[in-house]
Amino acid sequence: MSEDISVENLINLVMIDQKRKVRIQIILERENGDQVDIQDTVTALAQFVTKQLEKEGSQCNKQVYPLMAQSLVAGLVPLLGPGMSAFLISDEATKYSLVHAMSVGFYLMKWLQQKNIVIKTVEYPMTDEEIDEVKRMTARDSTLTRAIVEGKDPKATIREMIKAGLLTREEVEAIGQDDDPDKEVVN
Repeated sequence: MSEDISVENLINLVMIDQKRKVRIQIILERENGDQVDIQDTVTALAQFVTKQLEKEGSQCNKQVYPLMAQSLVAGLVPLLGPGMSAFLISDEATKYSLVHAMSVGFYLMKWLQQKNIVIKTVEYPMTDEEIDEVKRMTARDSTLTRAIVEGKDPKATIREMIKAGLLTREEVEAIGQDDDPDKEVVN
């Protein structure tokens, strides 16, 4: 929470296989061995999807976007349950972002196949301490999100998270709190 959030930090957080204790990096290569910049490619495809959505009769508008929206719901409910799924997709910005990202992923795979781009995977070992920190951060964020969805008392949630070791003193201070359970919660 107190770290600067960068695209690289987010990618590193998502691209972790905790069971195998590795961080995964994807490298895209052309047949001649030249690397393709993933971020630039995805940015260009995101702009393409946005432009296609503005065109009324486009394949993106008529098929891809509706397919991704339906896939989102079909995939979220078994994974998160109906309540959390409804919470996520009830926010227009979140729903749009998720469906848009899925559409970009669809076009990315299509583009990779058309251009014969090879997907290479590089794995970097992680220490037990690094894995534990990722687990703590993931549990922290999940607990906070679920508490909001379930309408739990913020002070009680913070107390529980401190006791469980999910929040550090620095993180509590960063959200305007200390570990005094009687102190008012600052929104």
